[in-house]
Amino acid sequence: MIWYQGESNAEDKRSAQYRTLFPALIRDWRKQWGYEFPFLFVQLAGWGPNMVEPAEYPWAELREAQSMALSVPATGMATAIDVGDEQDIHPRDKQTVAHRLVLAAARVAYGEIIIDSGPVFKSMELEGSRIRLKFANCGAGLLVKDRYGYARGFEVAGKDGRFVWAQARLDGNDAVVFSDRVSSPTAVRYDWSGA
Repeated sequence: MIWYQGESNAEDKRSAQYRTLFPALIRDWRKQWGYEFPFLFVQLAGWGPNMVEPAEYPWAELREAQSMALSVPATGMATAIDVGDEQDIHPRDKQTVAHRLVLAAARVAYGEIIIDSGPVFKSMELEGSRIRLKFANCGAGLLVKDRYGYARGFEVAGKDGRFVWAQARLDGNDAVVFSDRVSSPTAVRYDWSGA
């Protein structure tokens, strides 16, 4: 099964429901068909304008809900945020999405031992005013191409829950995330945007 949906759930601000509805749909269809068939899905593509400062985005919330469905056995996800178009809800680059689905199918449906996605969050450790993130699926290792050595797109929040831009530096295959504006971080997020 390949599933490519979620836009209306994001637009209707029902991302929280999607956290339970989507896994329930997968389990129900498997029950109805009588076996645990592979279920692959495409995460929402990038679309719409981004704010200058960190903000809340319904599409980002739904992407997070979609990724939570990976806890259901025999599932795989193809990301598409990087192939989206701020102006067009239907991304034109179908080849990249198809290639990512093929990789997910090779792992999930055919049992191949491959890395079928980019780095995936594994755990978070607080280290004073910094957060250390550990990842799975690092392949040959993480790489930052920024000329100043920072990974961009990270945000941190303190107890007030207000996210601010953060810097992230690689330490091996870990990312150490911090902001001078948050002395006691409690949360971190990455690429939380529309497009």
